[in-house]
Amino acid sequence: MLPLQKVQVENKTYGQLAAIVLYLIGALVTWNAVQNQYRQFHEDVWSERSLFTGYMYQIELDKVIDGQKGDLYLFSTPSGQFERMLYDPNEQHMLFRIEREIHSMANEEDEMIFSVIMLSYVWLCWLVLRKYLVNTSILLLPVLASYYFAISIWHDWQSLQDRAEDVTRLISRL
Repeated sequence: MLPLQKVQVENKTYGQLAAIVLYLIGALVTWNAVQNQYRQFHEDVWSERSLFTGYMYQIELDKVIDGQKGDLYLFSTPSGQFERMLYDPNEQHMLFRIEREIHSMANEEDEMIFSVIMLSYVWLCWLVLRKYLVNTSILLLPVLASYYFAISIWHDWQSLQDRAEDVTRLISRL
């Protein structure tokens, strides 16, 4: 085990670290508020939208149209809008699958935004603490964290594009 070295830290560094922690808290709270605006669940209407791709679903439960009661599914894509009334339970599988894919896209966006926030947090901490980390063995930690979050952002973006293609393909089948 390496011996611990005592490091003299300037007073302004504590203020900078406090500002970074406030940035992290503010970014997470702001993202939570934005995220809740794109997801709405009420007694008879469910709605969720993908922020980056523009895909959306909305389900109105127990809606009566032309004297028939059923669930109204509304899907929006960047190229148009699709509306389908669910009378036949055999169609439910396909509509539910599209709904799950759009929900998964929104979850992937959440993971990607979280990774961006954490990556910026790691970079800001490194920016403030870099002169204290130069002669220590934990200098590799910010590099590994940056690599992890950058790869996570790239993976989520690729997965988001694949899911968007799947949703477009599924909607074209209907």
